[in-house]
Amino acid sequence: MAHIDFAEASPVQLGNLYNNATWFMFSSENNLIPDLWIAIGWMTIALVYYSQCNYHYRVAANYRLYLIYHDLELADHAVDALIASTLLWGKAVEHDPNNVSFQRKRDEIAAKAC
Repeated sequence: MAHIDFAEASPVQLGNLYNNATWFMFSSENNLIPDLWIAIGWMTIALVYYSQCNYHYRVAANYRLYLIYHDLELADHAVDALIASTLLWGKAVEHDPNNVSFQRKRDEIAAKAC
């Protein structure tokens, strides 16, 4: 398991801790049954740590929220999370316009939002 010094950790490192814990919960390599409500809480905490920058980190957190809300059949929340993810990829591309990976991922997410 990950070790992190909370006193010295950056906000991104703390956000990644919650984000990665959620991804681990959903991993097919473990025997955990995902608790979707805990996952929503962890992803929300991750988003708080990522703040208003760190666009590609926020994309991942919002996309995971989309999948969770979809599993819970909370369509309005799922759509909101998918739209947020799409818009954040746009911001990531604005800040790094030559990043082909960001462009491709933005386009893939946008296609799902249509």
